[in-house]
Amino acid sequence: VKNAIDADCVVPGAGAVEVTIAEALIKYKPHVKGRSQLGVQAFADALLIIPKVLAQNAGLDLQETVKFNQNIQNQVNLWMWT
Repeated sequence: VKNAIDADCVVPGAGAVEVTIAEALIKYKPHVKGRSQLGVQAFADALLIIPKVLAQNAGLDLQETVKFNQNIQNQVNLWMWT
């Protein structure tokens, strides 16, 4: 807690970083040509495994948890950039 107060920031957990990176990759995918799009999509899908495993280990529904994280991330991004 002291480090968060001193640095005036926190790093989100529970797979939030992975969800954010996966969404950025999916948005970037149309800019990639050819078969490379498949690699970008595969990497984005692989990143989403982390929050799914965390949700499964906690006994939560996988799809609902990932969707919830994505919705929260979108709200935070809208708040940060407006």
